[in-house]
Amino acid sequence: MGPKYALLESVYHDSSRADIERSHLLFSLGGGGDWEILTPIIELVCQLRPCQPIEIILGPSATNYDSIISLQHIYPQVEINRSPESLYPSFIRAQLFVGALGTSLYELAATKTPALTFSMAKNQEHNQSWLDDLGHCLHLPEFLSSDPLEVVELINILLDNSDKLAEYRNHSKVCVDGRGAARVSSYLLSQQTQSEAEIQSLCKREYLPIAADLTVRMVDFFDINRYLHARNSQHNNVRMTITEAIPTLGHYKWWHQNQRENFVVELDGNPLIYIWHQSLEQNGQTYLYGGWFSALEQVNFAYVQLALNWQLKLCEEEYPDGIWLAVIHKDNKFVNLLNQHNGFKAIEVDSPHFQVTQSIFPSADPKKFNYVMLTRENEHG
Repeated sequence: MGPKYALLESVYHDSSRADIERSHLLFSLGGGGDWEILTPIIELVCQLRPCQPIEIILGPSATNYDSIISLQHIYPQVEINRSPESLYPSFIRAQLFVGALGTSLYELAATKTPALTFSMAKNQEHNQSWLDDLGHCLHLPEFLSSDPLEVVELINILLDNSDKLAEYRNHSKVCVDGRGAARVSSYLLSQQTQSEAEIQSLCKREYLPIAADLTVRMVDFFDINRYLHARNSQHNNVRMTITEAIPTLGHYKWWHQNQRENFVVELDGNPLIYIWHQSLEQNGQTYLYGGWFSALEQVNFAYVQLALNWQLKLCEEEYPDGIWLAVIHKDNKFVNLLNQHNGFKAIEVDSPHFQVTQSIFPSADPKKFNYVMLTRENEHG
């Protein structure tokens, strides 16, 4: 029937409005779980963030938690909460939740708690797009097999961006308000439920028109997984300078640290093309570099042309003296033709621009990629 019918205790009614400072890093594996998998991660966090309050929920069926108990004696910031009757107090003071994604999905949504989760059982696996609609965009399938140091680096980044993550939670497309039990009981008792307006996303997205059915906007947090899925699609990565699939953990870290200007071009409200650019100052010269990849396997040539024209015009206004640098796989006839049409010219090997291009795209072998540039003089052919 949908998340608004999630059966939560009454304390969760509108609990996202609770005026409590969020300061704790909360770890939980639900009612059970093998704590050996999280011990090295928690210990690393303690060492890297000695002032970070850490709360650990030990469920009644937890196993291998002796090492967790020992951490409490070594690091005073660690608090262990054994089999609590309710997790509500823990959720509302959590700056970030890290743990297994079971039914806590709905409590996290109701309390608007930022979370990094993983699955430990088949019934904890979810369609990521459903999680995105709940504002739960950071689900890491490879968490348990990842290097603990890599995981802790991501946790560190998320804690440093916790205010932003909490704000994104408030912008979720689907709202869980903790009143699911009341809705179910009303139906069971054949009572008319009060009419409720659909809760729309609060995220203020600014759409700019490109054509009659084409718009562009800056990407936001809710694009994080769709962006990765498109980037890793076979029709895209075979043409990239780095052809290997980008792991989710690395992508999550990059997303919160990258300096790109990332956009998504949408056709009738659906993602069509992801397009990006970035500036670089070197030797008194402004350089621009960027790229695009499709959200669909087949994209109309005309739509790509319109998107690139929009990008070039935007960058001409923002960086009037900028020189565009790009690398294009020699086998990619479509993009080579497109860039020629837009005025890109080959870069001479002995040109300083060639060296800058190599520094920007170190994985682009000149034997496999064309090095091209665009200046105001040769723009638009």
